[in-house]
Amino acid sequence: MKRSIYRSEAEPSWDNVLVLQTSFLGDTVLTVPLIAELKRRFPVKKLTVLCQPASRELLLDHPAIDEIIVDDKNQSDRGVRGLRVKAAVLRAKRFTVALTPHKSLRSALLLYLAEIPCRVGFRQSRGWFLFHHRVERDPRRHDVERNLSILQAFGVRIEECHRALDLPVNATVQDTVNQKLRALGISEAHKVVGINPGSVWSTKRWSSAGFAELIALLKKEFACQVLLFGGPEDAAVVEDVQRRCGAAAINLVGQVSLRELAAAISRCTVFVSNDSAPMHVAVARRVPTVAIFCATTPELGFFPYTFDAIVIGRGISCRPCAAHGGRRCPLGGAECIHEIGALGVFECVRKLLSAKQRSAPSARRSFEPDRVTICNLSSNRERSPHHGCGEPPITACGSKNWRGAQFPTALKGLSMPEAVGWLSAKTKRRILIFPYAEMIQMPLPTPVVIRDAASCSRLS
Repeated sequence: MKRSIYRSEAEPSWDNVLVLQTSFLGDTVLTVPLIAELKRRFPVKKLTVLCQPASRELLLDHPAIDEIIVDDKNQSDRGVRGLRVKAAVLRAKRFTVALTPHKSLRSALLLYLAEIPCRVGFRQSRGWFLFHHRVERDPRRHDVERNLSILQAFGVRIEECHRALDLPVNATVQDTVNQKLRALGISEAHKVVGINPGSVWSTKRWSSAGFAELIALLKKEFACQVLLFGGPEDAAVVEDVQRRCGAAAINLVGQVSLRELAAAISRCTVFVSNDSAPMHVAVARRVPTVAIFCATTPELGFFPYTFDAIVIGRGISCRPCAAHGGRRCPLGGAECIHEIGALGVFECVRKLLSAKQRSAPSARRSFEPDRVTICNLSSNRERSPHHGCGEPPITACGSKNWRGAQFPTALKGLSMPEAVGWLSAKTKRRILIFPYAEMIQMPLPTPVVIRDAASCSRLS
């Protein structure tokens, strides 16, 4: 579980703790439970986070964080000189413990040069040899749990941790966002669907035409307000969606800051997003989420960490083509993008809106281990789930176990309803079924994946 590169195994001092996460914005959001758990479990007097500039805006209002240091590693802090300058800044802070879920050599080297006496990271890090304690990074777990697993170096099991994503919003920031939305004609009484059509990687973006068709369906069925989210880098994509839907949605690009992002998403009844940071922010703000996975897959560990979400993805063999998506489709056809239909996404939104009406928001939690995340398969050539016949039998499924239950042997050949019944009896958990479900995922203790290979041809 852990290994020290020194002979001494003395208890570390928790006076001054640093958490380093300089990866993407979404990765920072998924590190928040680790930050909160450090403050909850250990006598930490001061907790500092080192992150990129964009991440700072999202973390400013978190009560567990005492200080934020920015590492602009792609701009002012880049290169060897930037590394040495930043290491000097950290060294002057005299940190006693440093933890990092980031696997880059630069991150490990930065902590080493800062001369922090207790450094903890993953064994799979490129700079593993610079850590005092190295923890195995389990690829089967969700990234929230992988980050929390770093605490195993101090004898803390993942199952003992508070795992829910939580991103507090300052009341003043929320009031500012509410005023901006009122100026755009959106009151607190409106039903609002938020849509995030952007992503850093183009292969993770669903088509603009698909989003535009979805907006038309939403406006017709629910007469709701639709908000388009995105950063400056997403402006062209968002404008394309708005042009295609005839300005039926309100463009928030440039109107809300990153610090205001969580507050704006909080105003949504349902949030629809590609696999990107705003998806995780929506989960952290307890907003039911429809997540569209194009080039990436939930098995990579970045699906929305909540029972209040539906994940849509096309079950084709070339997925995932990369761990974080790519700039372009390596095969050229981008089937994972173009074969997801608007009707399937719309039905998922309808499902979550219906559930939202049956449950008081105050009673809902971000993460509920007794529930199951259902992942739905959709296609441009899909039929409505309401007009289909029974699910085809499961012809292939994952090889992971759950408390000794041999899923491949037990489930092969069963229909989807039969598989759900078997799972309910075996696990004593509530199982939710969605029409034409491609997979079922159990968040704890290890994601369990059941694939319905035949459903691809059935929906075509």
